[in-house]
Amino acid sequence: MDECDHGRTKSVQGGFACAKCGMFLCQEEEFDPTGTEAHEPGAKLDGGKTLAGVLSDFSLALQAVAEVGTHGARKYSRGGWQSVPDALTRYKDAEWRHLLKSRHEEYDQDSGLLHDAHKAWNVLAQLEMRLRMEPKK
Repeated sequence: MDECDHGRTKSVQGGFACAKCGMFLCQEEEFDPTGTEAHEPGAKLDGGKTLAGVLSDFSLALQAVAEVGTHGARKYSRGGWQSVPDALTRYKDAEWRHLLKSRHEEYDQDSGLLHDAHKAWNVLAQLEMRLRMEPKK
């Protein structure tokens, strides 16, 4: 827990604050953002959690990336990208190819889809692989 110079804390909605100056010090792991206690009717301990719904702000972009994934699944196999040897290097190379091509043409000649969508798919594939390789926290 962070501390201010006063060193005294009090429980506040969603965390702890300094009892003297009110400085917010840390967040509870789980809390109801409306202040409802955990065992009261209507409680939902989702305060402080990832707002996954913000992805809906990118619905057109995510649809374009899904179209790239669909093209790849039909051309190769669904999920086969996960078994590609030396995947990080190869997806980085593919990302670069689409980046370079996008400077001269908007759409990939093979798929007919935007190079930017291909770049995004390759970045996501790399990120997914890296996150899977990280030790669990």
